[in-house]
Amino acid sequence: MLPQRLLSIPKVTECSESVRLPLNDNWKMKGTLILMKIAKYIEGPLAALGILIEFHLNLFSENGGWLKALINLLNGSLKIPKRGSETFLSFIGHLEGRSELHESDSNDYLNMNDSKTIEAGNRFFADISAMASTVVYENELVVRKRISEHWKMHFVEFFNFWDDYLQKKSTQAIVFCDKEVDANLIVIAFRGTQPFEADDYITDLDFSWYDYPKLGKVHFGFLEALGLANRSKDEQSSYKLEKQEPDKPVAYYGLCEKLKGLLQVHKNAKFIVTGHSLGGALAVMFSAMLFVREEETLLEKLMAIYTFGQPRVGDTVFADFMNTKVNQPIPRYFRIVFSNDIVPRIPFENNIFMYKHFGACLYYNSFYSEKNLVESPNRNFSVLYFIPTRLIAIWEVLQSLALQYRKGKEFKETKLSVIFRLFGILVPGVSAHSPVNYINAVRLGPPTLKPTLRIPEN
Repeated sequence: MLPQRLLSIPKVTECSESVRLPLNDNWKMKGTLILMKIAKYIEGPLAALGILIEFHLNLFSENGGWLKALINLLNGSLKIPKRGSETFLSFIGHLEGRSELHESDSNDYLNMNDSKTIEAGNRFFADISAMASTVVYENELVVRKRISEHWKMHFVEFFNFWDDYLQKKSTQAIVFCDKEVDANLIVIAFRGTQPFEADDYITDLDFSWYDYPKLGKVHFGFLEALGLANRSKDEQSSYKLEKQEPDKPVAYYGLCEKLKGLLQVHKNAKFIVTGHSLGGALAVMFSAMLFVREEETLLEKLMAIYTFGQPRVGDTVFADFMNTKVNQPIPRYFRIVFSNDIVPRIPFENNIFMYKHFGACLYYNSFYSEKNLVESPNRNFSVLYFIPTRLIAIWEVLQSLALQYRKGKEFKETKLSVIFRLFGILVPGVSAHSPVNYINAVRLGPPTLKPTLRIPEN
Protein backbone atom coordinates (compact mmCIF):
# COMPACT_ATOMS: atom_id res chain seq x y z
CA MET A 1 0.00 0.00 0.00
CA LEU A 2 1.53 3.29 -1.09
CA PRO A 3 1.45 6.16 1.46
CA GLN A 4 -1.10 8.93 1.02
CA ARG A 5 1.80 11.21 0.13
CA LEU A 6 2.17 9.44 -3.21
CA LEU A 7 -1.52 9.67 -3.90
CA SER A 8 -1.80 13.44 -3.36
CA ILE A 9 0.06 14.57 -6.47
CA PRO A 10 -3.05 15.50 -8.52
CA LYS A 11 -3.44 18.52 -6.22
CA VAL A 12 -0.76 20.21 -8.32
CA THR A 13 -2.94 20.47 -11.41
CA GLU A 14 -5.92 21.70 -9.41
CA CYS A 15 -4.12 24.83 -8.21
CA SER A 16 -4.16 26.67 -11.53
CA GLU A 17 -7.18 27.96 -13.44
CA SER A 18 -5.21 27.93 -16.68
CA VAL A 19 -4.27 24.26 -16.43
CA ARG A 20 -6.89 21.51 -16.38
CA LEU A 21 -4.86 18.61 -17.74
CA PRO A 22 -5.59 15.15 -16.29
CA LEU A 23 -2.64 13.58 -14.51
CA ASN A 24 -2.15 10.89 -17.14
CA ASP A 25 -1.89 13.42 -19.96
CA ASN A 26 1.51 14.71 -18.87
CA TRP A 27 4.55 12.48 -19.24
CA LYS A 28 6.62 14.43 -16.72
CA MET A 29 4.04 14.00 -13.99
CA LYS A 30 3.64 10.31 -14.81
CA GLY A 31 7.40 9.86 -14.72
CA THR A 32 7.61 11.60 -11.37
CA LEU A 33 4.97 9.33 -9.83
CA ILE A 34 6.75 6.25 -11.16
CA LEU A 35 10.08 7.36 -9.66
CA MET A 36 8.44 8.04 -6.28
CA LYS A 37 6.83 4.60 -6.27
CA ILE A 38 10.13 2.97 -7.15
CA ALA A 39 11.86 4.87 -4.32
CA LYS A 40 9.26 3.63 -1.83
CA TYR A 41 9.48 0.02 -2.94
CA ILE A 42 13.29 -0.10 -2.78
CA GLU A 43 13.58 1.71 0.57
CA GLY A 44 14.88 -1.34 2.45
CA PRO A 45 17.31 -2.64 -0.20
CA LEU A 46 18.60 0.90 -0.81
CA ALA A 47 19.38 1.39 2.87
CA ALA A 48 21.09 -2.01 3.03
CA LEU A 49 23.16 -1.15 -0.04
CA GLY A 50 24.22 2.10 1.60
CA ILE A 51 25.34 0.33 4.76
CA LEU A 52 27.36 -2.14 2.69
CA ILE A 53 29.01 0.51 0.52
CA GLU A 54 29.85 2.85 3.38
CA PHE A 55 31.25 -0.01 5.47
CA HIS A 56 33.67 -1.00 2.73
CA LEU A 57 34.64 2.60 1.94
CA ASN A 58 35.56 3.10 5.60
CA LEU A 59 37.19 -0.32 5.85
CA PHE A 60 39.57 0.53 3.04
CA SER A 61 40.22 4.12 4.17
CA GLU A 62 40.94 3.19 7.80
CA ASN A 63 43.35 0.47 6.70
CA GLY A 64 45.17 2.56 4.10
CA GLY A 65 43.56 1.14 0.97
CA TRP A 66 42.20 -2.20 -0.20
CA LEU A 67 45.64 -3.81 -0.58
CA LYS A 68 46.74 -2.89 2.95
CA ALA A 69 43.34 -3.99 4.23
CA LEU A 70 43.99 -7.41 2.70
CA ILE A 71 47.45 -7.56 4.28
CA ASN A 72 46.04 -6.52 7.66
CA LEU A 73 43.38 -9.20 7.33
CA LEU A 74 46.02 -11.86 6.73
CA ASN A 75 48.19 -10.78 9.68
CA GLY A 76 45.23 -10.29 12.02
CA SER A 77 45.48 -6.51 12.40
CA LEU A 78 42.51 -5.48 10.28
CA LYS A 79 40.75 -2.34 11.62
CA ILE A 80 36.98 -2.70 11.60
CA PRO A 81 35.15 0.63 11.09
CA LYS A 82 32.47 1.55 13.60
CA ARG A 83 29.43 3.43 12.32
CA GLY A 84 28.85 6.62 14.28
CA SER A 85 32.49 7.03 15.33
CA GLU A 86 34.54 10.16 14.64
CA THR A 87 36.42 8.39 11.84
CA PHE A 88 33.41 6.85 10.07
CA LEU A 89 32.54 8.95 7.01
CA SER A 90 29.41 8.87 4.89
CA PHE A 91 29.38 8.30 1.13
CA ILE A 92 29.48 12.09 0.73
CA GLY A 93 32.47 12.28 3.07
CA HIS A 94 34.39 9.88 0.84
CA LEU A 95 33.28 11.81 -2.22
CA GLU A 96 34.56 15.17 -0.89
CA GLY A 97 37.79 14.66 1.00
CA ARG A 98 38.66 18.23 2.07
CA SER A 99 38.32 19.02 5.76
CA GLU A 100 39.85 22.51 5.97
CA LEU A 101 38.36 25.91 5.18
CA HIS A 102 39.88 27.95 2.36
CA GLU A 103 43.01 29.20 4.08
CA SER A 104 43.40 32.69 2.61
CA ASP A 105 39.75 33.64 3.08
CA SER A 106 39.53 32.32 6.64
CA ASN A 107 42.74 34.12 7.61
CA ASP A 108 41.41 37.40 6.22
CA TYR A 109 38.25 36.96 8.27
CA LEU A 110 39.96 35.97 11.53
CA ASN A 111 42.57 38.72 11.29
CA MET A 112 40.03 41.52 10.97
CA ASN A 113 39.35 43.57 14.08
CA ASP A 114 35.72 44.04 13.13
CA SER A 115 34.55 41.10 11.04
CA LYS A 116 31.05 42.59 10.76
CA THR A 117 32.36 44.93 8.07
CA ILE A 118 32.84 42.00 5.65
CA GLU A 119 30.13 41.89 3.00
CA ALA A 120 27.70 38.96 3.00
CA GLY A 121 28.93 38.02 -0.48
CA ASN A 122 32.55 37.64 0.66
CA ARG A 123 34.08 34.33 -0.36
CA PHE A 124 34.72 33.40 3.28
CA PHE A 125 30.98 33.13 3.90
CA ALA A 126 30.45 31.21 0.67
CA ASP A 127 33.25 28.80 1.57
CA ILE A 128 32.16 28.17 5.14
CA SER A 129 28.59 27.67 3.89
CA ALA A 130 29.70 25.16 1.25
CA MET A 131 31.83 23.29 3.77
CA ALA A 132 29.08 23.30 6.41
CA SER A 133 26.56 22.07 3.82
CA THR A 134 28.90 19.16 3.15
CA VAL A 135 29.98 18.18 6.67
CA VAL A 136 26.35 18.09 7.85
CA TYR A 137 26.01 14.79 5.96
CA GLU A 138 28.28 13.23 8.61
CA ASN A 139 27.50 11.90 12.08
CA GLU A 140 27.71 14.14 15.14
CA LEU A 141 31.23 13.10 16.22
CA VAL A 142 32.69 13.79 12.77
CA VAL A 143 30.91 17.17 12.62
CA ARG A 144 32.13 18.16 16.09
CA LYS A 145 35.73 17.24 15.31
CA ARG A 146 35.69 19.02 11.93
CA ILE A 147 34.35 22.28 13.38
CA SER A 148 36.36 22.29 16.60
CA GLU A 149 39.72 20.87 15.52
CA HIS A 150 39.97 21.72 11.84
CA TRP A 151 38.05 25.00 11.60
CA LYS A 152 38.90 26.19 15.15
CA MET A 153 35.32 27.27 15.71
CA HIS A 154 32.69 26.55 18.34
CA PHE A 155 30.40 23.58 17.78
CA VAL A 156 26.95 24.24 19.27
CA GLU A 157 24.70 21.29 18.48
CA PHE A 158 23.77 18.53 16.06
CA PHE A 159 20.00 18.23 15.58
CA ASN A 160 17.91 15.26 14.50
CA PHE A 161 14.38 16.62 14.02
CA TRP A 162 11.02 14.88 13.93
CA ASP A 163 8.86 14.69 10.80
CA ASP A 164 5.30 14.25 12.03
CA TYR A 165 4.07 12.90 8.69
CA LEU A 166 6.83 10.31 8.32
CA GLN A 167 6.63 9.57 12.06
CA LYS A 168 10.39 9.53 12.46
CA LYS A 169 13.40 11.81 12.82
CA SER A 170 14.42 12.56 9.26
CA THR A 171 15.53 16.24 9.22
CA GLN A 172 19.09 16.94 10.31
CA ALA A 173 20.83 20.27 10.91
CA ILE A 174 23.89 21.65 12.68
CA VAL A 175 24.59 24.95 14.41
CA PHE A 176 28.01 26.44 15.17
CA CYS A 177 29.65 29.82 15.86
CA ASP A 178 32.92 31.36 14.74
CA LYS A 179 33.92 31.83 18.41
CA GLU A 180 32.78 30.45 21.74
CA VAL A 181 32.72 33.90 23.37
CA ASP A 182 31.34 37.06 21.78
CA ALA A 183 30.79 35.41 18.41
CA ASN A 184 30.22 37.44 15.26
CA LEU A 185 28.86 34.61 13.12
CA ILE A 186 26.36 31.80 13.66
CA VAL A 187 25.82 29.18 10.95
CA ILE A 188 22.81 26.91 10.52
CA ALA A 189 23.29 24.13 7.95
CA PHE A 190 20.58 21.68 6.87
CA ARG A 191 21.45 18.20 5.62
CA GLY A 192 20.56 17.49 2.00
CA THR A 193 19.41 14.35 0.23
CA GLN A 194 21.28 11.31 1.49
CA PRO A 195 22.22 8.97 -1.37
CA PHE A 196 20.73 5.85 0.25
CA GLU A 197 17.69 7.36 1.99
CA ALA A 198 14.48 6.69 0.05
CA ASP A 199 12.40 9.15 2.08
CA ASP A 200 14.66 11.99 0.93
CA TYR A 201 14.07 11.08 -2.71
CA ILE A 202 10.33 10.90 -2.16
CA THR A 203 10.42 14.35 -0.56
CA ASP A 204 12.42 15.75 -3.49
CA LEU A 205 10.19 14.17 -6.13
CA ASP A 206 6.91 15.04 -4.41
CA PHE A 207 5.80 18.02 -6.51
CA SER A 208 2.54 18.59 -4.64
CA TRP A 209 2.15 21.86 -2.79
CA TYR A 210 0.29 23.68 -0.08
CA ASP A 211 -1.22 27.15 -0.59
CA TYR A 212 0.20 28.93 2.44
CA PRO A 213 -1.39 32.28 3.47
CA LYS A 214 0.82 35.29 2.51
CA LEU A 215 3.44 33.02 1.00
CA GLY A 216 1.85 31.39 -2.05
CA LYS A 217 2.04 27.76 -3.10
CA VAL A 218 5.01 25.97 -1.55
CA HIS A 219 6.44 22.47 -1.68
CA PHE A 220 4.50 20.29 0.76
CA GLY A 221 7.38 17.95 1.59
CA PHE A 222 9.66 20.81 2.63
CA LEU A 223 7.00 22.19 4.99
CA GLU A 224 6.61 18.75 6.54
CA ALA A 225 10.36 18.37 6.99
CA LEU A 226 10.40 21.61 9.02
CA GLY A 227 7.52 20.43 11.19
CA LEU A 228 5.03 22.95 9.80
CA ALA A 229 2.61 20.61 8.03
CA ASN A 230 1.28 17.09 7.93
CA ARG A 231 -0.97 16.17 5.02
CA SER A 232 -2.63 13.44 7.07
CA LYS A 233 -4.13 16.16 9.31
CA ASP A 234 -7.48 17.68 8.35
CA GLU A 235 -6.84 21.35 9.11
CA GLN A 236 -3.48 22.36 7.66
CA SER A 237 -3.95 26.08 8.27
CA SER A 238 -4.10 25.51 12.03
CA TYR A 239 -1.40 22.85 12.16
CA LYS A 240 1.19 23.96 14.71
CA LEU A 241 3.70 22.26 16.95
CA GLU A 242 4.91 25.11 19.18
CA LYS A 243 4.54 22.79 22.18
CA GLN A 244 7.01 20.12 21.18
CA GLU A 245 7.29 16.74 22.76
CA PRO A 246 10.79 16.36 24.26
CA ASP A 247 11.54 13.27 22.19
CA LYS A 248 9.98 14.69 19.01
CA PRO A 249 11.52 18.14 18.38
CA VAL A 250 10.66 19.76 15.03
CA ALA A 251 13.07 21.79 12.94
CA TYR A 252 11.46 25.21 12.62
CA TYR A 253 10.62 25.79 16.28
CA GLY A 254 13.69 24.00 17.58
CA LEU A 255 16.07 26.13 15.52
CA CYS A 256 14.21 29.36 16.29
CA GLU A 257 14.52 28.64 20.00
CA LYS A 258 18.21 27.83 19.69
CA LEU A 259 18.89 30.94 17.60
CA LYS A 260 17.15 33.25 20.04
CA GLY A 261 19.20 31.83 22.89
CA LEU A 262 22.48 32.24 21.00
CA LEU A 263 21.70 35.79 19.93
CA GLN A 264 21.02 36.76 23.53
CA VAL A 265 24.50 35.51 24.45
CA HIS A 266 26.31 36.80 21.34
CA LYS A 267 24.93 40.35 21.06
CA ASN A 268 26.96 41.26 17.97
CA ALA A 269 26.39 38.06 16.03
CA LYS A 270 24.57 37.59 12.74
CA PHE A 271 23.60 34.27 11.23
CA ILE A 272 23.75 32.44 7.92
CA VAL A 273 21.35 29.69 6.82
CA THR A 274 22.70 27.22 4.29
CA GLY A 275 22.34 23.80 2.73
CA HIS A 276 23.11 21.64 -0.29
CA SER A 277 20.36 19.97 -2.36
CA LEU A 278 17.33 19.30 -0.13
CA GLY A 279 19.23 21.15 2.59
CA GLY A 280 19.22 24.28 0.44
CA ALA A 281 15.46 24.04 -0.01
CA LEU A 282 14.99 23.71 3.76
CA ALA A 283 17.27 26.72 4.31
CA VAL A 284 15.05 28.79 2.01
CA MET A 285 11.81 27.53 3.54
CA PHE A 286 13.07 28.12 7.08
CA SER A 287 14.02 31.70 6.18
CA ALA A 288 10.70 32.27 4.41
CA MET A 289 8.79 31.19 7.52
CA LEU A 290 10.75 33.67 9.62
CA PHE A 291 9.30 36.41 7.42
CA VAL A 292 5.79 34.96 7.38
CA ARG A 293 5.73 34.65 11.17
CA GLU A 294 7.39 38.08 11.55
CA GLU A 295 10.26 36.91 13.73
CA GLU A 296 11.75 40.40 13.84
CA THR A 297 14.33 39.67 16.54
CA LEU A 298 15.80 36.99 14.29
CA LEU A 299 15.32 38.70 10.93
CA GLU A 300 17.37 41.73 11.89
CA LYS A 301 20.26 39.34 12.49
CA LEU A 302 19.89 37.37 9.24
CA MET A 303 23.05 38.02 7.24
CA ALA A 304 22.59 35.68 4.28
CA ILE A 305 21.11 32.52 2.81
CA TYR A 306 23.55 30.36 0.84
CA THR A 307 22.26 27.39 -1.15
CA PHE A 308 24.08 24.92 -3.38
CA GLY A 309 22.24 22.85 -5.98
CA GLN A 310 18.90 23.85 -4.44
CA PRO A 311 15.61 22.66 -5.98
CA ARG A 312 12.70 25.04 -6.56
CA VAL A 313 10.55 25.67 -3.50
CA GLY A 314 7.42 27.60 -4.52
CA ASP A 315 5.44 29.37 -7.23
CA THR A 316 5.55 32.90 -8.66
CA VAL A 317 3.80 34.36 -5.61
CA PHE A 318 6.42 32.76 -3.36
CA ALA A 319 9.21 34.09 -5.60
CA ASP A 320 7.83 37.65 -5.48
CA PHE A 321 7.41 37.46 -1.71
CA MET A 322 10.99 36.29 -1.17
CA ASN A 323 12.45 38.85 -3.58
CA THR A 324 10.95 41.68 -1.54
CA LYS A 325 12.25 40.19 1.71
CA VAL A 326 15.79 38.93 1.06
CA ASN A 327 16.87 40.91 -1.98
CA GLN A 328 15.88 44.42 -0.92
CA PRO A 329 17.52 46.79 -0.21
CA ILE A 330 20.61 44.56 -0.70
CA PRO A 331 20.81 40.91 -1.83
CA ARG A 332 21.08 38.42 1.02
CA TYR A 333 20.28 35.33 -1.03
CA PHE A 334 23.05 33.46 -2.85
CA ARG A 335 21.79 30.57 -5.00
CA ILE A 336 24.78 28.79 -6.52
CA VAL A 337 24.28 26.34 -9.40
CA PHE A 338 27.00 24.27 -11.07
CA SER A 339 26.89 23.29 -14.73
CA ASN A 340 24.23 20.66 -15.55
CA ASP A 341 23.24 19.85 -11.97
CA ILE A 342 19.77 18.35 -12.34
CA VAL A 343 18.41 19.22 -8.88
CA PRO A 344 18.11 23.04 -9.34
CA ARG A 345 16.03 22.29 -12.45
CA ILE A 346 13.28 20.48 -10.52
CA PRO A 347 10.40 20.72 -9.75
CA PHE A 348 9.81 22.04 -13.26
CA GLU A 349 9.02 25.63 -14.15
CA ASN A 350 6.17 25.15 -16.63
CA ASN A 351 2.38 25.31 -16.90
CA ILE A 352 1.94 21.94 -15.22
CA PHE A 353 4.18 22.21 -12.15
CA MET A 354 4.44 26.03 -11.93
CA TYR A 355 7.45 26.12 -9.58
CA LYS A 356 9.83 29.03 -9.90
CA HIS A 357 13.20 30.12 -8.51
CA PHE A 358 13.61 33.62 -7.11
CA GLY A 359 16.54 36.01 -6.98
CA ALA A 360 19.58 35.69 -9.19
CA CYS A 361 21.27 32.47 -10.22
CA LEU A 362 25.00 32.45 -9.54
CA TYR A 363 25.80 30.00 -12.29
CA TYR A 364 29.19 28.27 -12.66
CA ASN A 365 29.86 26.51 -15.96
CA SER A 366 32.04 23.41 -16.29
CA PHE A 367 35.15 25.64 -16.32
CA TYR A 368 34.10 27.08 -12.92
CA SER A 369 33.52 30.46 -14.53
CA GLU A 370 30.78 32.39 -12.69
CA LYS A 371 27.92 34.21 -14.41
CA ASN A 372 25.13 36.21 -12.84
CA LEU A 373 21.97 34.98 -14.58
CA VAL A 374 18.22 35.17 -14.16
CA GLU A 375 18.07 31.38 -14.53
CA SER A 376 20.50 28.58 -15.36
CA PRO A 377 20.66 27.27 -18.94
CA ASN A 378 18.44 24.28 -19.75
CA ARG A 379 16.20 25.32 -16.86
CA ASN A 380 13.92 22.26 -17.04
CA PHE A 381 16.54 19.69 -18.10
CA SER A 382 15.19 19.25 -21.60
CA VAL A 383 15.89 16.12 -23.66
CA LEU A 384 17.18 18.47 -26.37
CA TYR A 385 20.39 18.64 -24.33
CA PHE A 386 20.89 14.86 -24.45
CA ILE A 387 24.21 15.01 -26.34
CA PRO A 388 25.63 18.33 -25.00
CA THR A 389 25.18 17.28 -21.37
CA ARG A 390 27.10 14.05 -21.97
CA LEU A 391 29.93 15.85 -23.74
CA ILE A 392 30.20 18.25 -20.83
CA ALA A 393 30.18 15.31 -18.38
CA ILE A 394 33.12 13.77 -20.26
CA TRP A 395 34.98 17.07 -20.06
CA GLU A 396 34.30 17.29 -16.32
CA VAL A 397 35.90 13.86 -15.82
CA LEU A 398 39.03 14.97 -17.68
CA GLN A 399 39.14 18.27 -15.83
CA SER A 400 38.84 16.52 -12.45
CA LEU A 401 42.04 14.60 -13.22
CA ALA A 402 43.96 17.72 -14.27
CA LEU A 403 42.66 20.34 -11.83
CA GLN A 404 45.15 19.54 -9.08
CA TYR A 405 48.03 20.27 -11.45
CA ARG A 406 46.51 23.54 -12.62
CA LYS A 407 45.15 24.92 -9.34
CA GLY A 408 46.91 23.10 -6.52
CA LYS A 409 46.80 19.93 -4.41
CA GLU A 410 43.64 20.97 -2.54
CA PHE A 411 41.74 20.27 -5.77
CA LYS A 412 42.87 16.64 -6.00
CA GLU A 413 39.74 14.52 -6.10
CA THR A 414 39.14 11.21 -4.40
CA LYS A 415 38.92 8.01 -6.43
CA LEU A 416 35.24 7.78 -5.53
CA SER A 417 34.64 11.28 -6.91
CA VAL A 418 36.24 10.36 -10.25
CA ILE A 419 34.16 7.17 -10.43
CA PHE A 420 31.05 9.20 -9.64
CA ARG A 421 31.89 11.56 -12.51
CA LEU A 422 32.17 8.57 -14.86
CA PHE A 423 28.68 7.54 -13.78
CA GLY A 424 27.60 11.08 -14.65
CA ILE A 425 28.31 10.39 -18.32
CA LEU A 426 25.48 7.86 -18.27
CA VAL A 427 23.19 10.06 -16.16
CA PRO A 428 24.17 13.69 -16.80
CA GLY A 429 23.23 16.11 -14.08
CA VAL A 430 23.77 13.64 -11.24
CA SER A 431 27.55 13.90 -10.87
CA ALA A 432 27.30 17.68 -11.36
CA HIS A 433 25.29 17.74 -8.11
CA SER A 434 28.28 16.57 -6.07
CA PRO A 435 29.41 18.93 -3.25
CA VAL A 436 32.90 18.65 -4.75
CA ASN A 437 31.82 20.94 -7.57
CA TYR A 438 30.33 23.54 -5.25
CA ILE A 439 33.41 23.80 -3.05
CA ASN A 440 35.54 24.06 -6.21
CA ALA A 441 33.22 26.72 -7.63
CA VAL A 442 33.41 28.88 -4.52
CA ARG A 443 37.20 28.63 -4.24
CA LEU A 444 37.86 29.20 -7.94
CA GLY A 445 35.20 31.88 -8.36
CA PRO A 446 35.26 35.63 -7.68
CA PRO A 447 36.32 36.88 -4.21
CA THR A 448 32.95 38.60 -3.78
CA LEU A 449 29.57 37.40 -5.03
CA LYS A 450 27.11 40.09 -6.06
CA PRO A 451 23.76 38.59 -7.11
CA THR A 452 21.43 40.86 -9.06
CA LEU A 453 17.90 40.39 -10.38
CA ARG A 454 18.89 40.93 -13.98
CA ILE A 455 21.46 39.55 -16.42
CA PRO A 456 24.56 41.77 -16.51
CA GLU A 457 25.04 43.58 -19.80
CA ASN A 458 28.57 42.27 -20.25
